[in-house]
Amino acid sequence: MTYFLYNLILILASPFYIIRVLWKNKGCKERFGISIPENENKKVIWIHAVSVGEIIASKPLISLINKQLPDYEIVLSTVTKTGREIAEKMQKQLSHIFYFPFDFPFVVKKVLRKINPSLIVLAETELWPNLLRYAELLNIPVVLNNGKISPSSFLKYKKIHPLFTPILGKVSIFCMQTEEDKDKLIQLGVNPEKIIVTGNTKFDLFDSDLDKEKPLENWNTTGFSPIIVAGSTHPGEEKILLELLKKIDKKFPNTLLVLVPRHPERLTEIENLIKEKGYSFVKRSETNSYLLKEKIILVDTIGELSKIYSVADVVFVGGSFVPIGGHNLLEPAFLSKPIITGQYTFKQNEMTELLKKGDGIIQVENEQQLQEKLLELLSSPEKRKKLGENARNVVLSNPGATKRNFEVIAKILQEV
Repeated sequence: MTYFLYNLILILASPFYIIRVLWKNKGCKERFGISIPENENKKVIWIHAVSVGEIIASKPLISLINKQLPDYEIVLSTVTKTGREIAEKMQKQLSHIFYFPFDFPFVVKKVLRKINPSLIVLAETELWPNLLRYAELLNIPVVLNNGKISPSSFLKYKKIHPLFTPILGKVSIFCMQTEEDKDKLIQLGVNPEKIIVTGNTKFDLFDSDLDKEKPLENWNTTGFSPIIVAGSTHPGEEKILLELLKKIDKKFPNTLLVLVPRHPERLTEIENLIKEKGYSFVKRSETNSYLLKEKIILVDTIGELSKIYSVADVVFVGGSFVPIGGHNLLEPAFLSKPIITGQYTFKQNEMTELLKKGDGIIQVENEQQLQEKLLELLSSPEKRKKLGENARNVVLSNPGATKRNFEVIAKILQEV
């Protein structure tokens, strides 16, 4: 009954869903399993990570598999265009990159036959019913890597609990980030013996990777101080920051604001907003070694956020002043940057709470508090330094999830 209802809904919604996905991200042939190459008797691990965040979180695991399991090739699927662009920067570690296929039974069966994986690794919350169903029928184990369940997702899953539990039962092992995530799965009917709390693999990104980042090229901020970097912003947040910039300018007239929107397709919208507020700007792709005159840099490139954070005096992490749920706080934390975030961090609960416990973040509830805390930090280099040091200490004290997840995967592969 579960799969009948799911496939019925999928069929009814498919014209709109397919058009939307293909319009935004293309990859038509791959999504129907047409241009995916056949596996020629190779040992393959299929990793699926929906977008940028999940791909970045999977990087430590991919590196460890390549190092410890050289007989296995890794294929990586993603859903979004930006995710694909990030994945392509990792081509040397991957044998093939492709858009995740539509979850229709005939497509899933075709793709599984072509890839013929020894194991499927799903990142965080990517649970596709037909993929899980046919993987089980073909005796392909499935591991959830860096698993988490947000409060909003948990409420949705509970509403369809009788239908959703059989789908969850197809996963071989759940490697979850926290005890809270484990408890949610148990409430949804998952066998506790299939759940292991391994921690968050994003902490393992910072063993030295960012230290090896090349300095920003063609970026001369001489004459500007302080520098505020707003990372992964969403609609509504840029407007707030631009209005605050006018107030900050009264005390710090040489302030530089760097806007890094979460979705590059919004650039035109943000450009118009900046002009509306009376500011000039330059795009990141257009910056060069001459002395900047514009007070705002609008970042239109992909994969540079950690390097951009490195020049900040204060970092604002977006998706938190609007009910998106927040974004990765660990990149600026590792770089010892003072971080301010809004109240909506429900997708980053673990990171937020750890940083709050370690006095490594400032969380505000409204625009007035954001203005007050920004001015407070900008006025005190000592407070900025202390907050940044605390944040970095939190990151460096929580590694090891990738190794624990890898041990689970290696054990399963031995049993296959």
